[in-house]
Amino acid sequence: MSAKILTMLQTINASSHSIVCILMSSQYRDAAKLKCGLKRMRSPSVSG
Repeated sequence: MSAKILTMLQTINASSHSIVCILMSSQYRDAAKLKCGLKRMRSPSVSG
């Protein structure tokens, strides 16, 4: 019984986490990537 409850809670957590990741700002995503050790890929900017 407790295994079913834990599985259900993990599923709800994963679903809500993916929604938050989609909706959060790009600055927050960049900070989260840096915290996890992923390097930000920068595209060359065109100025002029």
